[in-house]
Parts: sequence; C-alpha cells; structure tokens
Amino acid sequence: MSSLDVVHRQYPFIFQVPQQLQIVLNTADNPIIFATMMLFQQRTGCSMSEIRSFNLDVPETEIDELKARLNHARWPDSETVDDWTQGVPIEYHREFCEYWANDYNWYDTQDRLNNYPQYKTTIYGLDIH
Repeated sequence: MSSLDVVHRQYPFIFQVPQQLQIVLNTADNPIIFATMMLFQQRTGCSMSEIRSFNLDVPETEIDELKARLNHARWPDSETVDDWTQGVPIEYHREFCEYWANDYNWYDTQDRLNNYPQYKTTIYGLDIH
C-alpha cells in the first residue's frame, strides 16, 4: 500500500468536494449570512452590490502547465527518518504530485463546484472568492 493510499484512507476529505452543501446563500432567508455581509460592509467599506457571482472556468492551458510542472519537478534527497518529523515524506509528495498530474480530473471538480453559487468581491484591490 502506498503512502498516498494511507493518507487517502485517513483523510478522504482532502480528495473530494462534498456532494451536498448545507449553505443557504439567499440573504433574505438567512439572517446569519445577512448579518455577516453587513459587518463585512461596515469593516471594509465594500458595499453588497460589489459582491458578484461567477463560475469557475480554469483554462485548459493552465491545467496543462500545472501538469507539466508537476511531472518535471526536481526532487531533493529523501529524508533521514521514516516518519513525518522532517516534514512531508518525499515518497508521499511524489505520489501526490503524480496523482494530481496524471489522475486528478479538475474539470469534474469544477463542474461540481459550479453547481453551487460562487461569489467574488474586491478587497483592497484583490479579488476574493
């Protein structure tokens, strides 16, 4: 069993997006979200009209570039211990990068995320999702 399999079994949430999100984003029906947005507006000066919806749409060229960088990563020598005391073990890191480069399907995840409302706003000149 690979170290990636071990981590996947211990922490399955790292590899998946929940199928059902229990978030109600309609502010008229959710006083907590409405109050949060009002507090946000007071502290940042950003009006609620500046909060805008969007869909995730990562260009294929960006995904291809990421895969190429993952496949051409230069790896350091292995750690000197058999545990995580020196950080992420190189073998785990290699398997994880190989999974992302060759097996992970970003577009399935993007489609699942786009089933739910996505919002952005600008704070201090940065788009925040």
